[in-house]
Amino acid sequence: MPARDIVRFEPPPPNGTLRRTGIRIVLTDGRVLSATAFTKGRGDSDSVGVAECAELNAWLATQRDAQVAPPLH
Repeated sequence: MPARDIVRFEPPPPNGTLRRTGIRIVLTDGRVLSATAFTKGRGDSDSVGVAECAELNAWLATQRDAQVAPPLH
């Protein structure tokens, strides 16, 4: 997915949602995708995925002015 299609990355919701329990990817068209990375379990703290999303959002900010974004992997 091109970086230009992504608005931001969000940590997983506190208790998860039906089939959407991992890091959330908010797209420019308003859709929200969910990755299974950093899925929260019952014993996990609220900080699961927060640092990772901050890093992804920092990367995303560097791509705003780039003509061709490198793949994210």
